Amino acid sequence: MAILQIAGGCRSVSRQQLKVVRQFAGKTEDFSAYPEKIMKGIAETREARGVWYAGSFTDPDQHLAELNSIVRERINNDRIPGRIRTIFKIMDDYARGLEALSSDAPFKAQKILYGRLGSDLDELVVQYNLMSIGHKLPSGTGTVLTMSMNVTTNTVLAHRQMKALKRFVNQADTLVSDLCTEMVKFLSSDGIGQLIDAEESGVQESFRFYYTKRSNPVIESDKEFIALMKTVEELKNLRNLTIRAAGNLKSAHKMLVAEINQKKSLAETIFYLNNFYKDMDELNNAFREVKALGP
Repeated sequence: MAILQIAGGCRSVSRQQLKVVRQFAGKTEDFSAYPEKIMKGIAETREARGVWYAGSFTDPDQHLAELNSIVRERINNDRIPGRIRTIFKIMDDYARGLEALSSDAPFKAQKILYGRLGSDLDELVVQYNLMSIGHKLPSGTGTVLTMSMNVTTNTVLAHRQMKALKRFVNQADTLVSDLCTEMVKFLSSDGIGQLIDAEESGVQESFRFYYTKRSNPVIESDKEFIALMKTVEELKNLRNLTIRAAGNLKSAHKMLVAEINQKKSLAETIFYLNNFYKDMDELNNAFREVKALGP
């Protein structure tokens, strides 16, 4: 397959590589949503067992008070720290920028999108660094994307697109690596493990309290109990899969950058990409299982 060249004889990105990058970008955008899905799954399990606790009271006022408490907790209690939520958003914006920059859509028509995504990306990195008292994320990736707007001559549009993509992935490699590391730290923390363990014991306690206080528990409650206990196990699995996928995403991005820079063969890069893609397939299946179980 022919390789497009840019001025000065430097190697640019081939059409085959553009296709590989687009696929990788789409998978990365999907991945960026999973850590928050885990936290939402924990919150939904807490809400479901709270309904059991409320159902333990036959007095209408007590019953309603408990239900209102559940609503208030779900609205007011954000279990994801703002700094961590920003990490997910940065990864999502990077993936969307990568997808746009490798798109087959007319490059000139994409310029406004590049500018907006680039500005958002840099602003999110600034927000994260202001909130973080420890490690700071590297800046400048969004600026590289925004600079892609400076294209005016139709004859060089395609070449400029290839050159801009190469600069973008090289600039972002440290950022992606740091984002993956921060995700792994967050999901591997004792706090997340304790949250999941608390739901496992909480389901047991709420169910026991419901059966103790109600004189006529129904068989549907037994089925709900089994479904919720399965959900907790699936959340544990989803957490472990997401941690593994973050590591493979980091490796896959490094290999993608190396291949674009002519340091690795596309075949070797595909091996690392496929490890990440397999993780994504397992994550999709695990999340579908969580949603199928309830609550």
